[in-house]
Amino acid sequence: MNDIYKSPESILTKAEPIEFTFRSLGVGRKIYIGFHWLVSVLICAFLTLGAAMDENLSFGDIMLLLFVFSILLGYAYWVHYAVVTRNLTQLLVLIIINIIPFMNPISAIILFLVRSRIKREVGSL
Repeated sequence: MNDIYKSPESILTKAEPIEFTFRSLGVGRKIYIGFHWLVSVLICAFLTLGAAMDENLSFGDIMLLLFVFSILLGYAYWVHYAVVTRNLTQLLVLIIINIIPFMNPISAIILFLVRSRIKREVGSL
């Protein structure tokens, strides 16, 4: 009987922070990240097969391949990290990188749509 005047506990008063994880992403963004990783790994595989067919592979060629692999996989990881952590600044930098040096407007548009969705998602908190 002593708890009659106690205010009821509500979900709204228990404001728990939303975890920004891969699991909490939408299906479209999960597909985009998966496609990004898949394309990066396939490009690395085809470059490796092409290098394996070459009989006169020098040390410089191997180092160039490793450099290209690190750039490709590093870029895929950067996109993955920026989307999963919902970092708007990194997504804006990635959009600019896709437009100016990469000249890839399709990927820039997709990243812009992802960024706008994340901006609405973060803004609603």
